[in-house]
Amino acid sequence: EALRQAFQELLRMGPAAREHLYRSWLRGAPRAVASEDMVRIDRVDKVELDNKQQFDLICRVFERNTEVVNHFLHACVLPSETRQFPAKLTVSAFDLAHSYGHTVGFSGTKDTSVVLPPMVKQRTLEHLLGTDGRMLACVMRDTNNTCHAG
Repeated sequence: EALRQAFQELLRMGPAAREHLYRSWLRGAPRAVASEDMVRIDRVDKVELDNKQQFDLICRVFERNTEVVNHFLHACVLPSETRQFPAKLTVSAFDLAHSYGHTVGFSGTKDTSVVLPPMVKQRTLEHLLGTDGRMLACVMRDTNNTCHAG
């Protein structure tokens, strides 16, 4: 299907560009293709994508051709996958906090409250009031006083 799409894009090009590109594809064709087969596809104006036998031949000749792969990526994949927008769309934590009025998050402790955007006020839920103390108790255990390299 990708090869068919690449050829469809080729056939939409203007005559001179189409012929030039197709010739570069033919230069990369495998040498093992029989001459009677090459005669059937030696010019771009002979290409008929609806002809199953010819398209099978086209697949054998061009399926691993790097020029065709590059054209497929450039004409079919990249335009849709790397769209450009007229304006840059960005958002930061400040924008998110400011736009919704109520923001919920979690950092584990209250020590990051000084780096929050000014419009964000830290509110600790009542059942989490002892979290900082429990975290400090874990960190300050005697087992954490020794460092084992290894």
